[in-house]
Amino acid sequence: MKKYNIIYMLAVLLFALVSCEKDEMQIKKEDIFASVDKKELDLKEALGATPEGWVMMVKGTASRNAYFPIIMKFDTAKNLVSMVSPFGIQANNKSTYLINRGASGVVLNFSGGSAISALMRRGAYLSDITDYQFNVLDVKSDTLTIQGIRSGPSYAKEGGVIYKLFKKPVTWNWDGPLELDFRQTTNHVYINKWSRVNLKNHLSGDSLFVLLNINPNSYNQASWSVTDAFLSDASSRVFDPHFLMNGTWMEAATSSATAGLNTTVYGFTQGYNSLTVFQTWGSNTLNVNNPLFNTKYGFSYLVYNKVTKSGNNALIELEAYDKQGKPIVSGVYTVYP
Repeated sequence: MKKYNIIYMLAVLLFALVSCEKDEMQIKKEDIFASVDKKELDLKEALGATPEGWVMMVKGTASRNAYFPIIMKFDTAKNLVSMVSPFGIQANNKSTYLINRGASGVVLNFSGGSAISALMRRGAYLSDITDYQFNVLDVKSDTLTIQGIRSGPSYAKEGGVIYKLFKKPVTWNWDGPLELDFRQTTNHVYINKWSRVNLKNHLSGDSLFVLLNINPNSYNQASWSVTDAFLSDASSRVFDPHFLMNGTWMEAATSSATAGLNTTVYGFTQGYNSLTVFQTWGSNTLNVNNPLFNTKYGFSYLVYNKVTKSGNNALIELEAYDKQGKPIVSGVYTVYP
């Protein structure tokens, strides 16, 4: 009888242990679901409550790893996102996005036709974006942390670059209306003449004085279309055909100098309210000079943060940014008198 009592007690104890383990597993499962639900709700609220937009900083080998900003503004009622960046101009910069669930939790999914999808398809040459689907790792009032699900092609390991998106700084104004579209001949008066570019490097503290003459008439769509990184691939053709112009760049000794110390011709591509200098697609002489630009100066684009026009002259405030969105260079462009 004593033997059966011991067996019975052991059975009851085992049942109690299993029940406790099941209860604990159920509690953990419920906690996980609640956490995912909260993160999804927090993400939707953060996107909808930030009309000024979120900034994603990306880098690629063509720009010698200089960080490029992508400003994204979300319409949560229509599930649309608009994007602007120095990579190019889009006649229609709106595309759809989705928030859904994946194996690791909440996923932010950008559709084809977006700048994110186009950059992903062009690979590390232009950016470190390796997927158009991102696991949402963290949501805060002022930052969103996301990670590409894939790190490369389908056979690559999971887990791409981690991006910390931040709200567009109040000092950034270049995402407004398109100020200087050099595809329009009426705007050629602002660049097709000698001008001064005076820049301050906030990392080194050095000043850079440049005499610059950009020739918009040097653009030839028939011969230079092969240099367009996005045009050559139909699946990434979301930007307007790029507008590539020869620019004569002469370093000067002072901010008021009338003669340059040296002369180099770079290819300037028009981005959204910006000029970009990075290695062009295909084979041409600009592939020799353009990669040296970032190596020498530490940036690959200049956004027009403010444009003040006066007759045929213009004063343009210029900036380029680091990974956190802080200016690495800033300065002004003025027409040479």
